Parts: sequence; structure tokens; C-alpha cells
Amino acid sequence: MAFRPSEFPGGHERHCLRHINHAYLFANDVAASPILTNQSSAEVLMKAIARDETNAEVFAKEFEAILEQAVALKPSEETDVVLAVKAELDRLYTVSASLSGEQTEVREGLVRLIDLTMLSVQRAAGDDALAAKELQQESDARSLHFKQLECSLLADLLNSNADGDAFIPADELIATLLSSEKAVLADVVGLFDSQQVSEIISQGERLLLRLEAKQQISEVVISQENNNLRIIANAQQNIEFIKGYKVYLEDYG
Repeated sequence: MAFRPSEFPGGHERHCLRHINHAYLFANDVAASPILTNQSSAEVLMKAIARDETNAEVFAKEFEAILEQAVALKPSEETDVVLAVKAELDRLYTVSASLSGEQTEVREGLVRLIDLTMLSVQRAAGDDALAAKELQQESDARSLHFKQLECSLLADLLNSNADGDAFIPADELIATLLSSEKAVLADVVGLFDSQQVSEIISQGERLLLRLEAKQQISEVVISQENNNLRIIANAQQNIEFIKGYKVYLEDYG
């Protein structure tokens, strides 16, 4: 059965496609059975799309609920109530980055609502210079966070699905990073501190050794072998990139 990725895939579908496109890498990294075990690519992709659709349905209900709360806010509303609404709007914006479908209008709506709640908080702060400074810092941090969410892999690492399960399981992190494009990896490595980066490098190098040893004794057809070699080469380049980031952290972090 043929399969075709969605135009706007969600977090589950994106990770499913990582498995499909880098099956050799994931099969050697994951302790449990890889996602494609005993299932065709089309089957697992359809299941992933269905899970993304469920997430979108849950999100739609949550968005409708917070929209009603935001619209009902009064000019004299207690600050704690306004802050709670703003926090939920922030959370939903982050969640939207891992949803399937075109979410541009939803995100724009969330930003408008966040701006309105911020105006209410600013009015409550009055002429308090310290509060104004803290609100500006919060606004700057939010803008940076929203910009980072444009990287789909970073968004999927920060998010979990409607059931609370991670889009990218912890035991698949190394394969995920080593299979990433360089531009994406550059956006993602900033999530990790020096100790975490060291562990990623250590695990990544162990994985590469297993892959290289397996490749040497493999008797697969030459076309598949060449593809596996390309996967290994990309993984090696990513390890070197992450090592470079570790040097940067040690010098300037």
C-alpha cells in the first residue's frame, strides 16, 4: 500500500517519517522493537496521522474554552485570573506547533489574545518601573520562544501529545538527532546543557560503532547498503557538529 505524507504533518506523523526514512539508524538505537516492526510504512503512517487528528480535536476544545474565558475577562478582572488565562494561551501556542493541519490563523489568534491579556497586566502594574521591566523581559522571552517553535523538531521535543506521551521517546533521541538536517540540529542543540551534550555525544558514538560494525558484515543488496552508508555519514557529521557545540558551551556557556 502506497503512502503520502500530509502537507502539514503533526508531531506523530513527523516522527513516523523519521523512522521510515532512517529505519536503519532507528532500528539500531531503540532498545524496544522499532516502530516499523511487523507493520508496513503505510500502516504506521496512517496510525500516526490518526493520533495527530485526535490531538487536533483535543486542542480545538481547549482553544474554544480559553477563548470564552479570554472574551469574558473584565477590565477590573483580578490579575491572578488574567495571568492564568495568559499562561493557558502561551501553552496552547506551544502545543499548536506540533499539531497537524494549517495552524497559522490559530496562532495569530492566540498571539492577539496574549497581547490583550498583557495589556491588562500592564495596566494593573501601573507606573511600577520594576514590573514594567519584568513584563518586557517576559514579552521578549515569549517572542524568542515562539520563533524557536518554527523548528518542528524543537517543537516536538518540547511538546507531548493529548495523552501526555512524548512525540519523541527518550530512547529515540539519539537517532532523531543523528538523522536531522544540519539547520534543524543547529536550532535544537541549544535545548541541552554541557553535561547533556556530553552524554549525547557518548551515546551517539556508541551507536555509530554498532552501525559501522554491522555494515561491514552486512550482506544486504548494494542499493540498500549505499543508503545505509549515507545514513552513517550524515550521523557522523552530526556528531561532529554536536562536538563543536560542546566546545562552544565550554568556552562561552
